Amino acid sequence: MENKLIVIVGPTCTFKSTVITKLQAANPKFKRVVTATTRTPREGEQNGVDYFFMSPQEFEKEKAAGGFLETEVVHAKAGHSYGTLAREVEKTLKAHYGVLDLGTTGALTLKGLMPEQVITIFLLPPDRDELIRRLKSRGPMSDQEIEARLASVPKEVEFAPLCDYRIDSITSDYITGEILKLLGLMGNSKFNLHEALKNYVPFDKKEAKHLESVLTFIEHGENLYDRSNAGGHITGSGFLMSADLSKTLLTHHSKLNKWIQFGGHCDGDENTMNVAARETWEESGIQTFEPVKNGIADIDVHIIPENKKKGESEHYHYDIRFIFSTNEEEFQISDESNELRWFTVEEFSQLDQSEDNQRFLKKWKAMQSELKRKNTDTK
Repeated sequence: MENKLIVIVGPTCTFKSTVITKLQAANPKFKRVVTATTRTPREGEQNGVDYFFMSPQEFEKEKAAGGFLETEVVHAKAGHSYGTLAREVEKTLKAHYGVLDLGTTGALTLKGLMPEQVITIFLLPPDRDELIRRLKSRGPMSDQEIEARLASVPKEVEFAPLCDYRIDSITSDYITGEILKLLGLMGNSKFNLHEALKNYVPFDKKEAKHLESVLTFIEHGENLYDRSNAGGHITGSGFLMSADLSKTLLTHHSKLNKWIQFGGHCDGDENTMNVAARETWEESGIQTFEPVKNGIADIDVHIIPENKKKGESEHYHYDIRFIFSTNEEEFQISDESNELRWFTVEEFSQLDQSEDNQRFLKKWKAMQSELKRKNTDTK
């Protein structure tokens, strides 16, 4: 699956920076591409995090060496130069969907260089009165400054039809949701559950029965991904492993009162891998992780008991499970957890001896053996 470079374009006060932050929070697959500039750092800004801060001479040297995919002198920002470094885009796209905001010229330049990977999204401005309100909400600003900001808006909007998609900048949450929906509808970024299930090889006879149950549910059920289906629904969950596969992070669930992997309801999202990733991030606080393999790692069908307080009858969870790995150690405990803890294989084997835990334990040991063989072969 080829990762995409999402380029956000739009006039002033269309929430570009906020949307990038929210995309990263919504899904760890997104990562902002750090660009370069010749302006001096503001208080609190860090080199390599907010920008790569360069002197004009360093910038020109990098440009002459072909290090930039695009550059632009922004006269509205005291004539400082800005540029997108080729190496940063390449590094980001190895493991993430890159995301950045650019001017119209830079966005179209990148689209021309990488037409299959770059997706340009133009954020359409609100009416003039709303733009003025947003500008004033940023802090004191003279009428002259406001008019100067507004003067470029009509010219920028002329570029909107040249972008791949256009979204009204109603709120930052609205834009973020629309972008996530757009990416979910694109062929290269959508995880096709039905296809993945048909190609899935069960680990044992019990998992083969789970697979058959899920396929039957998909082929004959309705509202498959929504908890409004009282009889049952598809869920997504993720086992988060250390990069060397020596341990896994589990949550002691506050309601279930036992150690389990991260997971939850799809709530209409048909991309179960995204659901598993989102739940893993939300429940662990760990934002940087990758699928150990680009596909399903385990399937389990189990009964959820009746919950009279919520008015929920007994129903099935058709749980699609994935395995992610991370180099991060530190975690944050969410409201859904009593505790989080890293478990080794030996410690995990002492937990609940349920059929699905035992199956995962066998898969985990097989993964460790495979990794050991690979490491031996490369020596």
